[in-house]
Amino acid sequence: MNENFVRIEYLMQKFAIKRSTVYVYIANGDVPKGKKISHKMTVWVQSAVDTAFLNFCEKKGILI
Repeated sequence: MNENFVRIEYLMQKFAIKRSTVYVYIANGDVPKGKKISHKMTVWVQSAVDTAFLNFCEKKGILI
């Protein structure tokens, strides 16, 4: 099974938040921690981000 990897911009767009808020959500456990693939690049598994987004919306009572 091939997984798609996404960069932080995908999370920012998906959650409609700024970069610093992505890291707040990670610290709160709302977003999975990314995988560092170089000293300047972190990626996330797209399906994990999408699942986290649905769980976040459900937790906050947001209808999508």
